[in-house]
Amino acid sequence: MTDTLEWRALRDELEAISARTHAFNAYVFDAWDNLWCSAHSFESVASDDLLGFVHRMLARSHVSLVRGGVLDDCVSDSRGYVYVRSYASCYVLVLRFSSRPECSLARAVVEAELDKLEALTLKLPPSDGPGTSGAESANRA
Repeated sequence: MTDTLEWRALRDELEAISARTHAFNAYVFDAWDNLWCSAHSFESVASDDLLGFVHRMLARSHVSLVRGGVLDDCVSDSRGYVYVRSYASCYVLVLRFSSRPECSLARAVVEAELDKLEALTLKLPPSDGPGTSGAESANRA
């Protein structure tokens, strides 16, 4: 994660959502399994576990994020508890909990913050620097 104002603003928002929902961490992934940001530090093993949750939810619900499918669910397995919410067609917010979450609280907090979360995510500069976004790389910027 880069240390620009946009990245810090998203991280701060994830920290706030995490605190309000009593999650121990919050993450933003995209539909192509890229981790964009987290409220706190993360390990690749934890990232893989979280992607496993998201993949299982997608398979179970038969939705495609890039085709407008929506994920909005609390799930658990032997590795823990998560609340997963998709937004902006290709992003997924994952809240990770150390114990069974209060799903209605997580859903209400995320719903109240979703517009802000989406705006902050869409403001992020390309992770590989200027010139790597789709429009710029296609010479349409």
